[in-house]
Amino acid sequence: MGAQEIVDRIVARVENDIILLSDIRALSRYQLFLDGKSETDAQILERLIDQWIVRTEASVSRFPAALRRGH
Repeated sequence: MGAQEIVDRIVARVENDIILLSDIRALSRYQLFLDGKSETDAQILERLIDQWIVRTEASVSRFPAALRRGH
């Protein structure tokens, strides 16, 4: 049996969703590309969790579709 290699790892679970180390690294690379610097992994993780919360609250707070009139 060959040596095992970790390809990715879960760094956080938010309800039924997960945030992977590769998600953090991708955002870090994007920040480096745009700004020449990036936040720490902990700051990026906090940002990703905050984004998850905003997306979830936005989808939960949607108003029901308007009823059709005349039918």
